[in-house]
Amino acid sequence: MAKLSHVALLSLGILSLVSVAWVYKRSGQPNELSSTLRAKARLTSLSRSGMPIGRQRAHSVSTARPFQRPVEVAPVKPKRKPRMRGALPKIGGGLLLLAGSAGGAHAASKAVEIVVKPTMEEVVLTKVIPSIGTVLSNALYFSFAPGVAAALKAGSLGALNPIPVATQLYSTIAWSIYGLAIKNPFVTASNVPAIILSMWAVASLTPLINDKSQLKSFQNLLVAGSAAVSGLWALLIFFVDPTKHAFVAGLFATAICIILFASPLTAMKSVIEKKDASSIYAPFAIVQTVNCLMWFLYGLKIDDVMIFGPNATGLILAIIQLALLIIFPSKAKATEVDPDSSKGALA
Repeated sequence: MAKLSHVALLSLGILSLVSVAWVYKRSGQPNELSSTLRAKARLTSLSRSGMPIGRQRAHSVSTARPFQRPVEVAPVKPKRKPRMRGALPKIGGGLLLLAGSAGGAHAASKAVEIVVKPTMEEVVLTKVIPSIGTVLSNALYFSFAPGVAAALKAGSLGALNPIPVATQLYSTIAWSIYGLAIKNPFVTASNVPAIILSMWAVASLTPLINDKSQLKSFQNLLVAGSAAVSGLWALLIFFVDPTKHAFVAGLFATAICIILFASPLTAMKSVIEKKDASSIYAPFAIVQTVNCLMWFLYGLKIDDVMIFGPNATGLILAIIQLALLIIFPSKAKATEVDPDSSKGALA
């Protein structure tokens, strides 16, 4: 009985060893389930590589192990990452970029505002001074109005010379053209009202001219001035490049200023010869000095030679007139403005 139990135990041990060996051997060979999983994995990798489905299956069959039965496996589509998961980094980056650009733009705008913000000096030179010059220019132009009104009331010119009035008409027209060409509101506003006044003065004084030679000179001046203005417009429209319109208009206005400069020079010569400055109206000369100074400073600030050049000459002539008033005191008080005594460059 004891031997039988020992034999049974020995047989059970041997059977256990054989079972363990068989299980160990089977575990080293791929079974059907493991081959199926491997085929699926192979198809997945092939589909990701871009190989067509038909070739994937052929490749899977051809690469199967000899002792395995080929397994047809349906192609497995690669899993796609959730769109939102892939889009979140891009959205976040875009938001950060947008925020950065917005912040940079805001900072840049503030920087531009700081740079563009005018200083007190710039405000004075580009706003206050030309505004004063505009008022003074119109005041000088309108100074002829009382003399013209007195001549109309008396029915005679008297001592009033109509030539400077006609010259003033074309001078204001020329400077208005230049102001419009450079789109400068101060130059335009200082001359457009004077055009209307000068046309009224010319139309009012023409019937009062009794001297035939003076009337002929006056009429010739009106015809020449009209021809010059018409020729200027034709020249600008048909022959001059649009980028040079302002330059040509400025030359025309400066040329008329040169003609106007002849009047005070003639008056100065008479004052020196007579040693009497009664023909120079002191308030008029003072206003002209300040006016030319305003336009001279403004022209320098905006770097426009057409403005500061003629007014520099007018300023020198006005200072000479003031010096003559001091050197040669008036023997008799001048009660009227002499049109020839204080003409200069008026922008």
